[in-house]
Amino acid sequence: VCVGGCVCVCVSVGVCVCFQEVASEGAFAFALVASLAPLLRQHGPFMYKRIHWEAGAICQTAYVVLESLGFGGCSMGYFHAKETAHVLGWSDREAWADLLHFAGGLPVPDDRLQTLPPYDHLERTPGPPPTT
Repeated sequence: VCVGGCVCVCVSVGVCVCFQEVASEGAFAFALVASLAPLLRQHGPFMYKRIHWEAGAICQTAYVVLESLGFGGCSMGYFHAKETAHVLGWSDREAWADLLHFAGGLPVPDDRLQTLPPYDHLERTPGPPPTT
């Protein structure tokens, strides 16, 4: 993966996300970044929360698309912003904010996670299903 002035980020992905294996072993990884200063000047402090919400919405969309194609994804909120800036060749680190990282690829089973059917937390009542 090359960005900007063709800075290769493949090797450094694991470093940027604090050596989380899921990122460095994925088929791809990306960082969601924003130029926060102009947004905050124009829209005020509200935009800080909003831009992080939007980054989360982008990652949620990536989850859904990957899942529909038989792949998996993982968003990471624990990362080194300074290392990301260095890898991307940013001289002015203050101009950009590192919001969220995401990795995708083939799903890898993880015994620490449990998948349940939708609304599994609701108590089920016996009887025929409701009619529409």
